[in-house]
Amino acid sequence: PDGATDDNLGKGGVALSSDGLVLAATAYRDDDMGQNSGSILVWQRQNLTTPVSGVTPVKLTDPDGATDDSLGMGGVTLSADGLVLAAGAPLESIGGIAGAGSVLVWQRESLSTALNTVTPVKLVHPDGATDDNLGKGGVALSSDGLVLAATAYRDDDMGQNSGSILVWQRQNLTTPVSGVTPVKLT
Repeated sequence: PDGATDDNLGKGGVALSSDGLVLAATAYRDDDMGQNSGSILVWQRQNLTTPVSGVTPVKLTDPDGATDDSLGMGGVTLSADGLVLAAGAPLESIGGIAGAGSVLVWQRESLSTALNTVTPVKLVHPDGATDDNLGKGGVALSSDGLVLAATAYRDDDMGQNSGSILVWQRQNLTTPVSGVTPVKLT
């Protein structure tokens, strides 16, 4: 809705709900929360006869977003029903750790709730370090939204920039994803 030079809409990727009613795209160089803070645009229509071009997208940002967080740089992912959306902010500083990165998760109970009215949950690497870049290599959600995976491709656990994948898995959608300890794969 307010695109500008170098926002890079779509460069981080797009995601589509299984029924085609919800479309999300990244604009990781959007400047709403500071230069290159990033955003996610979400188009949602009521039915397939409504053209996507006739829908005004809502913009999602990190409420704590800051310059160079680059929300969406590693892409965006949606559950099949469009109720759960996740995107990484891989260059975000967390607790004074530069470039540790984070993953933001927006979850709603129904499609009648606009995603921009939902406060996202911020997930971080439990032992994140400088420039781990959580979420830069990508984020993925299972179709039911219960499993979330994100890369930390510059994690150094197995040697410099050896990388890791963090997996958050919950039993149901009523369990807050923030209450789940991720499993780390190296």
